[in-house]
Amino acid sequence: MVSTTLLHQKPISLKIDIDYQGEEETTLRHLVLQQFHGIETLSEPFEYTVLMISDDPAINFSDMVGKKVTISLDCHDKRGSEGISSQEESPKIRYFNGVIGQFTQLHTAHKSDDNVTYYEAKIYPQFWMLKFTQDCRIFQHQSAMDIIKQVLQENGVLKIEDKTKDCGHLPREYCVQYNESSFDFISRLLEEEGIFYYFKHTHGQHTLVLGEAPSSHEDCPGAKTAEFEKAVSGVDYFNKLITCKVLERVVPKSHSLVDYNFTTASTKISSLSNGVGLGGKVYAYPGLFDHEDLPKQVKLETVSTLRIQADELPSKSVDATSTIPFFAPGYKFQMQGHTRKDVNRLYVLHTVVHEANITGGLGLHDSHYRNQLTAFPFSIPYKSRMKTPRPKIHSTQTARVTGPKNEEIWTDQYGRIKVRFHWDIQSKGTDVGKGNQLGKETQEDQDQSETRNAQEDGNSKDEQDSSCWVRVAEGWAGNNWGILFTPRVGMEVVVTFLEGNPDRPLVIGTVYNSDNMPPYLPEQPTKSTIKSRSTKKGPEGFNELRFEDLKGSEEVFFHSQKDLTIRVNETVNDWVKRGSYWWWIDRGNREVILAGEEESVSKTTPKGQDLPAGKGDDNLTLLKGSRTMQLKSEKDANYNVLINHGDRYLEIEEGSNLELLNKGDYYIQQKEGNSDHFIEKGDATLTLEKGNVHTHLSEGNITTHITKGDHSIVLKEGNDYKELTNGDATFLVKEGLFFEKIKSNYTTIVEEGNQEIAIQQGTQTITVQGDQSLNLQANQTITVAGNVEESITGNYTLKIDGNLEIIIGGTVSIQSSGAATFGSEAATTLESGAEMTVNAGAAMTLSAEGETTMSAAGLTLTSEGATTFESTGETTMNASEVNVVAETELMLEGTAGVTMSGAAVTIAGEATATMGGEGSTQITGALVTLA
Repeated sequence: MVSTTLLHQKPISLKIDIDYQGEEETTLRHLVLQQFHGIETLSEPFEYTVLMISDDPAINFSDMVGKKVTISLDCHDKRGSEGISSQEESPKIRYFNGVIGQFTQLHTAHKSDDNVTYYEAKIYPQFWMLKFTQDCRIFQHQSAMDIIKQVLQENGVLKIEDKTKDCGHLPREYCVQYNESSFDFISRLLEEEGIFYYFKHTHGQHTLVLGEAPSSHEDCPGAKTAEFEKAVSGVDYFNKLITCKVLERVVPKSHSLVDYNFTTASTKISSLSNGVGLGGKVYAYPGLFDHEDLPKQVKLETVSTLRIQADELPSKSVDATSTIPFFAPGYKFQMQGHTRKDVNRLYVLHTVVHEANITGGLGLHDSHYRNQLTAFPFSIPYKSRMKTPRPKIHSTQTARVTGPKNEEIWTDQYGRIKVRFHWDIQSKGTDVGKGNQLGKETQEDQDQSETRNAQEDGNSKDEQDSSCWVRVAEGWAGNNWGILFTPRVGMEVVVTFLEGNPDRPLVIGTVYNSDNMPPYLPEQPTKSTIKSRSTKKGPEGFNELRFEDLKGSEEVFFHSQKDLTIRVNETVNDWVKRGSYWWWIDRGNREVILAGEEESVSKTTPKGQDLPAGKGDDNLTLLKGSRTMQLKSEKDANYNVLINHGDRYLEIEEGSNLELLNKGDYYIQQKEGNSDHFIEKGDATLTLEKGNVHTHLSEGNITTHITKGDHSIVLKEGNDYKELTNGDATFLVKEGLFFEKIKSNYTTIVEEGNQEIAIQQGTQTITVQGDQSLNLQANQTITVAGNVEESITGNYTLKIDGNLEIIIGGTVSIQSSGAATFGSEAATTLESGAEMTVNAGAAMTLSAEGETTMSAAGLTLTSEGATTFESTGETTMNASEVNVVAETELMLEGTAGVTMSGAAVTIAGEATATMGGEGSTQITGALVTLA
């Protein structure tokens, strides 16, 4: 340390001027300053303490406290008969301006001591008054500098000089003042942004100067250069540096910050700023700089640089004593005259402690002045250390969810919400605790308060901007999976704060209140529920999953206001241990789609049953009980089953399959494929009490297959109508009988085409109690592989408009118990490749209008009665053997002639035998017998 000895100093004078703002001054003339002590520090409010004496032992405190005051320190003695002139302005006067924050009455001296009373006043800057305000408010989308100026102006700090260019000018999305004095709030913001402040003093006012860089430091007025000189006797030793100590300290070498940004969750955000110190690394988490909960790498690097600059400040400094009253923090000066050359450099004043004394009593002016100072090299950027504690919210709070007008859910892509805290009254335009902080508003304070209220009332925050976006804690939060219940506008939510930081809220739950009451309470406390509400406006609807735990009434209740979608990748198991399974659809459809896709897997049921992999089947197994489907709609209701590809299978091991249609139509449409009804054992009955049965087949076949048993169709009344537009109708009975019973008429009409009845094995019997008519508009062909036998109880009449040709490969036998008559208007020809036999139980008559010819291998005509052959033409019988036998008369007549030829010809009549004709009669044979 280098020092000099104070040998001589010119007297100084102190003067106090109080600003009564137009009020009559009554106190000032009674006060005389004796001592002045002032502490000024960079980025701290100054504190001036003055000791005064007065002959008034009862000065009114209200005339002093809160008043603006100026202390004038005159560096030269200008005493006169009237003392120091109030009109005299000297460039050598140092002003100290502020507000009296504390006024103390001390002791009163005895009369022997001039009967004076001592008073003490403490003077502070207007900024210091903000220590006596406290607020809870939110600032959004404003820069730190805008916030600082707004709060300062609201609290009467109007003289501000802003020298910043970069620091504090970026907008903050969210910034909270919580239970924090406005002084601490502004101090904290200045420290966080790397902004320092100091004061300029003039007569009647002081100005708050905001800076960020060495360029913000001005030359010290009246002391741009400070000389360090040795004392010389008899020389005025004023405005000199008296002592000087030079210091260097160990400071941290680097500063590292780490933070987290949830919007880039996988990216590490960190910074490392290196300095010139000899210490180690200072590591801190979190960075606590981006209060909108969106830290960015660039900003983190800026903050770490500010922190290392703040740590480097005390690395080099000087502590000195001087008699230069113009020294003030924030100003720079050039030191000269020091014996160490590298100390003579440019410095910035950090702290100055002033001491001024005027010895003696009233009217005595012996005095001196000196100060102690700390300064740092101008080359070191000044940044304030983070010394103002950040307010912390150590517990949780509740808040109300907000959003735009007419919105019930207000959120972003992260599920975040906006909230309004109960303490946030500033955003509604309410002015609490503003104005003069000592409880007595000046007119200026009132005007500022009214202006502020008017602005807030006209521009109060919209509900959607009540806070920053706040994340909501959920039970699970995966990548596109987890739990998501977004708190809705008007709900009361529980909010915690990360690291206790009010700037970083986090919603962790919701609570009920008098506006939002819980369901079912207090009447049904055994119910637990997850119940939502349909949005937006309109009739109240809800979705709900509810649990009833009342003993004996346990229930899980699920309600969907509109749709219910359940998607299961593999297996669904519904197990009803006891009771019923109800499906109820008031309106709409029930649709079940089985896609039957590949790669299905096997499963084990809750009962331990191993189920194979399904292929798209719908299986319903009722171990016991019935299944009933009832359509009770008052309007038209349909029951539809649609199978695009595949089969529909219904199996009843035992019991009945009953379909009851009380009224309406029964319609089955099959576009393609077969329709089979298979009954292993039992009957198939279709009963239609009234109405029609219509089967329409556009194309294809209808087959009814009965392995064993009967097929009966009973039509009590009405018609049975079958129409085949194109194609064949086939009735195939492989074994058994085909039986049709009709009490009325039976009509078969084939409009076009053929009718074929084929009996591959077995017989066909047609029994008609009445008459049978067969009307053929064309030809008829009957082919019989075996025998044909016709038994007629009555008469048999065969009427042919054309010819009748009977061709017999074997014998022909005609027998008649009565008369047998063959009559033809034209020729009659009977031919047989084999024998022809005609037997008649009675008389036999063959009559023809033309010729009659019989040809056969063997010809036999036998009758129990008379046998008569009549022909208007010639009668010819040709056979290898001709036998004509009649029990009574035998008559062969031909108008043209009678010819019989054969190897053997026999003509016999028990009575008479007559052969003749208008023509010739010829009998030719190897053996001719006439008997």
